[in-house]
Amino acid sequence: MSPLLANAITSIEVGVEDYKLSDSRRAASAVRNLYAGVLLLLKEKLRRESPPGSNDGLIYERVEFTRCPQGVAFVGKGKKTIDVEQIRERFKSLGLALDEARLEQLRRIRNDIEHHSLKDSHAKVQEAIARTFVLVASVLEDHLGMKPHDTFAEGVWETMLDEAETFNEIEARCRASLLAITNRPDGAESALACLQCPGCGSSLMEAADTDYFETTFTCRACGEEADLATAIPLALVALYAGEAYDVVKDGGEPSIGTCPACDAEAFFIDDDVCLVCGEGRHYTECDRCGAELSLDEQDTGMCGYCDHMAAKDN
Repeated sequence: MSPLLANAITSIEVGVEDYKLSDSRRAASAVRNLYAGVLLLLKEKLRRESPPGSNDGLIYERVEFTRCPQGVAFVGKGKKTIDVEQIRERFKSLGLALDEARLEQLRRIRNDIEHHSLKDSHAKVQEAIARTFVLVASVLEDHLGMKPHDTFAEGVWETMLDEAETFNEIEARCRASLLAITNRPDGAESALACLQCPGCGSSLMEAADTDYFETTFTCRACGEEADLATAIPLALVALYAGEAYDVVKDGGEPSIGTCPACDAEAFFIDDDVCLVCGEGRHYTECDRCGAELSLDEQDTGMCGYCDHMAAKDN
């Protein structure tokens, strides 16, 4: 067994042991170890994919190229190994299957529990274990040819199975309640899939009503309730986090803006509708020149230029 694989197994076992202590102060350590263990398993797969003589090049952030009798080869250099984004990129480049959605969910849970309140941490760690369980089984069996029940110390895999089963049962009920919601705008479907509790950050949000604009949500982990005005903007932040970064870095138009009617950061621009109050733009065309008006031009019914010219005339 390689040191990388041994460290991966140890990290996951320690994470589960931290969780079993039922001490909220160990929550961050539990999730940190679970997340680190998954990343190490993925790196082990890349290590095995590295060409002979490359010094396990695929797991290193920096590589150097050399010329050899067989052509050009690369060798891993330095001590710094790749991060999660580079792992994703290399799996994709090599055509290796990776459940990116669950990996991202686990990463988000790790960040939440590291940087925010540890309130209801048991529920967050239980969710992290459920996410880790699926990823670990997939990587061990599909990529490394190993069986989970033969890999970990006694009781570790059984704990992961039990917690994942409990979490998945509740998650299924929450998902069914969201799927039953009617009268929802098209853009709301993706937002509902990204709901998270404003209190503890759990994804176990259950809808209380079947009508979209009438419903509230209850967290099945901590019991906190949230209305559309609270839950949807928070979900949209998670859903469009990557896009927001790209808009700042490269320019372009965002998908979500501030609703001119209710001020929620939940106006779905493509469909011209607020996902909280259901209102569209009050003014779609400039009263003076007929140009299409943006969300930022809703005060007077005129575009910025015409508004400026009208002010001068007055």
